[in-house]
Amino acid sequence: MGTSLGKDFDTFLDTKVRHITKVSTHQQLYRMLELGRIDFTPDGLYPGLLTIKKFGFEGDIIPLETPINKEYLYAPISKKSRYIKYLPQYEAGLKKFRADGTINRLVDKYMKSYVTASANREAEDL
Repeated sequence: MGTSLGKDFDTFLDTKVRHITKVSTHQQLYRMLELGRIDFTPDGLYPGLLTIKKFGFEGDIIPLETPINKEYLYAPISKKSRYIKYLPQYEAGLKKFRADGTINRLVDKYMKSYVTASANREAEDL
């Protein structure tokens, strides 16, 4: 879909992969993968899992156990922000939520919610 997954992986694709197929939707991409028309598709873990669940590819398509790269999300805050004084508490809270499993539980909860809401929207469109 024309997305970069980091310089190292982009270099791998440019130098080691003979043919790259680009499509306009995740559904097309995963359908091609399911049908064996392509060998793999690089994607983010959670967007990939959502696509697999949403379009019913569970059992046919699985993510690699080892990620091809690991990117992090950052929450930038201005040094001029009146909330900068709360940065240590914010960081401590994130560490706590990661350690006690809160982040994983929320990811699972909202992934399920997204898939359900998406299915309901599609049913309404019929």
